[in-house]
Amino acid sequence: MGKKDLLTVVVLAMVAGFAGGVVSSWIFASRLVFAQQTSEQTKKIISAQGFYLVDEDGRIRATFGFIGANPELEIYEKAVPASGGGLRLGASFLDLRDQDGNSAQLHVSGEQAVLGLTKDGKGSVGLFVGNHVEPRMSLLDKDGKARTEMKLSDGEPSLELSDKDEKTRAGLKLYEGAPSLLLTDKSEKIRTWLHIDADEEPSLVMYDKDTRKRATLLPNGLGFIDQDKTRAMLTLAQGKPGLILFDKNEKTRAELSLALDGEPSLELSDQVGKTHATLGHAELKDQRTGSIEKRSASSLVLFGEDGKVIWEAP
Repeated sequence: MGKKDLLTVVVLAMVAGFAGGVVSSWIFASRLVFAQQTSEQTKKIISAQGFYLVDEDGRIRATFGFIGANPELEIYEKAVPASGGGLRLGASFLDLRDQDGNSAQLHVSGEQAVLGLTKDGKGSVGLFVGNHVEPRMSLLDKDGKARTEMKLSDGEPSLELSDKDEKTRAGLKLYEGAPSLLLTDKSEKIRTWLHIDADEEPSLVMYDKDTRKRATLLPNGLGFIDQDKTRAMLTLAQGKPGLILFDKNEKTRAELSLALDGEPSLELSDQVGKTHATLGHAELKDQRTGSIEKRSASSLVLFGEDGKVIWEAP
């Protein structure tokens, strides 16, 4: 009979005793005693310091009693081993083991509960819940190293993946309800961050080995960053593709774009953002009449400091 079957027998026997007034096989000082139902009164409460179950050879196979101040239930596959293994159920500890050393352990104290599943004597799953500890579950590899951890931090869930050196390499988290994915290098420095912001807009940020931003991908553009300043951007706004170049102060200095009708244009600007030259398609407003002049893709227009045309061709 296996350990699970033995546990079932013990539990059923105890339930039957309390419900029907019959208690089977309880022993004190290794003597077998039978509690029989009397016709005068059905037993509803049984008081004892301990119970032993023995096999046909008189060997103890299960005990239910006090170990110190804690009540415990132990079930053994054969006789009581020197190490006290088998199935052990206490007020604070449950240990299930098979013949190959695989086990499931549950430890409960006043502060926390811990569930551990092991294979070949090494932990493979751990679940932790406590009053002052954030609930978490860990998955361990064959060397007993934590490789995956799922937990709650301030009420927000997260999942972390680690390499064989237990360095965190990826993390999936919720922050204030917004999801984000972090990818890190071997030094656990963030290299890629994918997230959705409070406005429900997604973005992808890439960092160098010194954790400085180098590129940002948004729904309408790709930006390249140097020393925390955007220096170039590929855009697609309202159906119009473009390339924008910025100086070290993030001022637009050159902008190449295509209009909706497919006409190209290139604008060059000064340090304060004033346009001084336009090559290709442009729409110029006549300062005197207010009319709009559309320039062809082959045109070149130069502007002065006041924004007025100083030269154009053709």
